[in-house]
Amino acid sequence: MRFLFNPILNNRGFSFPFIFMISALTLAIITYSIEQLKNHQQFLQMEEEQFKMETLTWLAISDFKEDLPYLPLSANPQAISYHYLYGQAWVLYSEKNDGKIALNIRLATNLNTIKEIFLEIIP
Repeated sequence: MRFLFNPILNNRGFSFPFIFMISALTLAIITYSIEQLKNHQQFLQMEEEQFKMETLTWLAISDFKEDLPYLPLSANPQAISYHYLYGQAWVLYSEKNDGKIALNIRLATNLNTIKEIFLEIIP
C-alpha cells in the first residue's frame, strides 16, 4: 500500500516555514540592534552632560578663587554669577567664623541639567 503523503520524503511546503523563521530571526536581530543603539546614544548624552557639569564646577571654583581678592566678605551670603559656553554657575558665598569661606554653587547646563554643590574653601 502506497501512502499519498509521506512527510519525510515530501519537500513541498518546507520553504515557507524556513523563510519565515529566517525572516523573524533577522527582524529580531535588527530590532535588538536598534534598541542597543538608542540606549548607547542616551548613555553618551548623559555622559556628555556629566562632563559638562564637572567642567562647570571646576570653572566656577577657579573663577571664584581668582575673583576672591576683589569680593567683599561678610557673614551674610553674597551672590555672584558666571556665564560659560556650556551653561551658568551661581555662587553664594559667606565667610565663616573660622576664616573659611562657605560656597553654595548652583550649576545649570544649556540642556537644563541642574546640580548644587556645597563646599568650604580656605582663602
